[in-house]
Amino acid sequence: MLKPAYHMKLNLIAVFLIMLSPLAHSQTGKNTISLLFGGAHTITASTGIYPTSRYGNSPFIVTSGPHIGLSYSHRIYKGISVEGNMIFVDERAQYSYSSETDIHLVNNGHVNMLWLQALCKYTFFKYFFIDAGISADIQTNHTEAMQMYDQSGLGAEAGFGAKLTTGHITFSVNPYWHMHYMLPINIANTKNTWNHELDEEGIRLGVGYNF
Repeated sequence: MLKPAYHMKLNLIAVFLIMLSPLAHSQTGKNTISLLFGGAHTITASTGIYPTSRYGNSPFIVTSGPHIGLSYSHRIYKGISVEGNMIFVDERAQYSYSSETDIHLVNNGHVNMLWLQALCKYTFFKYFFIDAGISADIQTNHTEAMQMYDQSGLGAEAGFGAKLTTGHITFSVNPYWHMHYMLPINIANTKNTWNHELDEEGIRLGVGYNF
């Protein structure tokens, strides 16, 4: 059932690497390609513009799941660099609701998302950095049969971290905060959307190659 989604992910990775190839040879020594992995604890607000369940709680809860992706970073001036990330997210989701006969029902599932991020990073004291930027978050497994609404939208992210470079290899750790769905992505107006106020606090690890 998930095979088409993973096939699409492989195609996106190939396109991402092809797009980066001209940049990789333009400024040798200022570029880094990294493999990213980590996870997050997702906070779903208990109040907001979405409806609550009959039991007074938020009907939509997302818990942690694995994150994996690719990153390209280019240093433009001293400690300032720009970064593009492509991250795949597979998070566990739970939707609770009441049936017409007042029976409390719970559906468990997954929220598969693709994050396309543009960040600006500032490195100071050689080993530390702060970063912030925007993220286009696209839910890849949404169907009309789902009880939850599509969570695609334009989000924002900010974080801080530390890195250690030895030769051509850089190791990094990056705690971050991510807000989903600041603006909806529903260009064709074909999906039901609703702001579930998903905020994430997570940590991202990276292993990069500098050239």
